Amino acid sequence: MHALFALEDQYGLHAYRDESGVPQLMFKDKGHDSLNMLDHIGTWADMYQKFRNEEITEKEYLDWKAKYPQNQNDI
Repeated sequence: MHALFALEDQYGLHAYRDESGVPQLMFKDKGHDSLNMLDHIGTWADMYQKFRNEEITEKEYLDWKAKYPQNQNDI
């Protein structure tokens, strides 16, 4: 939870409940950092999907995470 709290402070992440009461997370506009974080999450989602689809190995996925962000164009 404290990692999420830090994301709130740095990137504008906020928790809320949708109309059905289900907890959700969203980034409120906190300037460039907020948009940048969404880009990073999108890149992570793409790499995770490649791993799940067996397009890359677990080792390649773990190596990518260990070297991120300097390896953004890898794989």
